[in-house]
Amino acid sequence: MEGSYQLRKNEMIKMSEWKLHKPTPDEEPGAIIEVAISSIQKKKAVEIFGDVAKNPERDFFVLMAKRGKKEISIGNISVPDDLTNVHPKSNAGKFLATYGKAPRAGMKVKVQVDADGFWRLLL
Repeated sequence: MEGSYQLRKNEMIKMSEWKLHKPTPDEEPGAIIEVAISSIQKKKAVEIFGDVAKNPERDFFVLMAKRGKKEISIGNISVPDDLTNVHPKSNAGKFLATYGKAPRAGMKVKVQVDADGFWRLLL
C-alpha cells in the first residue's frame, strides 16, 4: 500500500512506553532559569528562518544550552558588521548591555520559559 506504514512489534512496544512529560516548577511558563551556554553555532539566516529570512546570507550566532540530555537553541544573535561598534538596539548590543561581554561557551545566562515550554534568552 502506498503511503501506509506497518509498525513492527518492537516499535509498538516502544510507543507503549511513551509518557507525557510533566513540567517541573522551573519549566512552567514565565519561569526564569539560569543556564550555561553549552556551545555557539554560526549559521546563515536561511538555515534558521528558512524562506522568510529577510537577508538569507546574514550570519547568526545560535546560542545552545543543555536541557537534560539534549542541546537546545536558546537564542539567535546576528553577527555584528563592526564588532567595535555594536548597535545598542541589536540583539548583540542588548546581550552586551545585559551580560557585560560577548557570549561564550560556559557563560551563565538567564532564559524564560515561554507559553509553549521553550527557553528564550533574556536580553
